[in-house]
Amino acid sequence: MALRGLHLAILLPHILLAGSLGQFGETDSYKKFMNQHFDYPKTSDTENKTYCNYMMSKRGMTYDSCKHINTFIHAPESDIKAICHSKGIRDTGNIYNSTGNFRLTTCQLNTTNSSESCTYMEIEETSKIRVACDNRQLYQAEPWMLLLGWILLLLPAIKCMIVNAVWLGLLLC
Repeated sequence: MALRGLHLAILLPHILLAGSLGQFGETDSYKKFMNQHFDYPKTSDTENKTYCNYMMSKRGMTYDSCKHINTFIHAPESDIKAICHSKGIRDTGNIYNSTGNFRLTTCQLNTTNSSESCTYMEIEETSKIRVACDNRQLYQAEPWMLLLGWILLLLPAIKCMIVNAVWLGLLLC
């Protein structure tokens, strides 16, 4: 029975990915992607707030709850769209890896108390990115989708830990 649970844990990201794709029409999904991840040129007037605290609030990612992590891409829209065509390499399914690097700002939730307002830590970097494309058109990809490649690389070790923890009560990996 534990193996059934393990298979469900392995398949759950794929199930959630498929479910999230159907939630948005192509136009709505693209708009959501641009709202949550596009900021070019990088916003400089943050009304005396840190960049992440300002942008996460301004873009509506702190209304009902604090979004845990979000990455803003500081590149022209055409460069991001090109990942689905000539500037990207298909990875798995509809996920494409950029061939070039992008300037990014990742906002990571730093709030430790749920009664506090959303506060974020800012990480600036230059890196390749992963995006989701449908019929070669860019659309909203949740952060866990973009990290799926790393999760799949770690899957054998995770499976080993789960099986050993369930069956033996200890870790043998």
